[in-house]
Parts: sequence; structure tokens; C-alpha cells
Amino acid sequence: MVNRDGRREKRMRFEASVTLIRAQEPGVSESALTQNVSPMGTRVLVKSSMAPDQLLYLTSPTVGVRASVRVIYCQPLANGQFAVGLRVQGHPVNWAGFP
Repeated sequence: MVNRDGRREKRMRFEASVTLIRAQEPGVSESALTQNVSPMGTRVLVKSSMAPDQLLYLTSPTVGVRASVRVIYCQPLANGQFAVGLRVQGHPVNWAGFP
């Protein structure tokens, strides 16, 4: 069943620090903060723009998450940051506390 916002899975507000590593440039990483999560995706806040379809590796040792993700959208925000929608590639992510 699809939600009113067009998503198949339930989203949960959840703030966690994560690191995003660019697949094509393994030495390039950026810290990010999640806004909401689901087993198949997350929305994060970052300081630099990201291209749709860009492949990244997401890690968070404190939450115990490691996943390949793909950029779905990147929206500029008024404060100079960007809101980035990420879709998990492969197996669903088990975020701590997610029902």
C-alpha cells in the first residue's frame, strides 16, 4: 500500500549522525544528520549539493548502520544546507528503535 506522500514504507522521525562517502571518490566524505528514516531510505541534512542518482556509502557506528544508498533528490534549504533523500540499495536497514 502506498502512503499519501507516495512512499510504500512508513517513515519515522529519527536524528542520528551519519557519514556519507562518495562511491566514485572514496576519499571524499561528508558528515550528515538524519531527519527521518525507514528501512529503505532516509532524509539527511548536508552542507554540499549532491546529484540525483549519485551512489554513496552511509555509515553510522553509533547506530550500527552501514549501507549503499542512492541520491533520489537534493533540495536547497534557506539556511545554506541541503535536504537529501537517499534510497537504500539492497537489504533494508535496521535503524535503532525503528518499529
